[in-house]
Amino acid sequence: MKGLNLFIFFSSTLVFFGCSTPGDLSKRKAQIEFDTEKDINLVVSCVSKSWAEYTSYISSLTIENGSMLSIMHHHAGVDATAVITVVNKKTHVHYVERIPSLTPSWMRESVKSCR
Repeated sequence: MKGLNLFIFFSSTLVFFGCSTPGDLSKRKAQIEFDTEKDINLVVSCVSKSWAEYTSYISSLTIENGSMLSIMHHHAGVDATAVITVVNKKTHVHYVERIPSLTPSWMRESVKSCR
């Protein structure tokens, strides 16, 4: 019965919230957004390594002026995306969660720790 309840919960979540692609998610309003003087490669490496402590479902895409890191959901697209680019000689981070109220805090805390 517990398995059926979990299935219904996750199925209904997919119906209500749907799947997201990294590109779709990156266009949403950021939960975290900041600029730093750190080199872009250090920030990308920091976020990637921090996330890798918790999950192996990480995607990295090279985009214009930077990188897009995403935590992939094994059934529903993307859970979170960090777009890390160079803007005006500073590293800019734009972090978005698909469902903020259901996203584990380690995802956003990992990004914050790389400021």
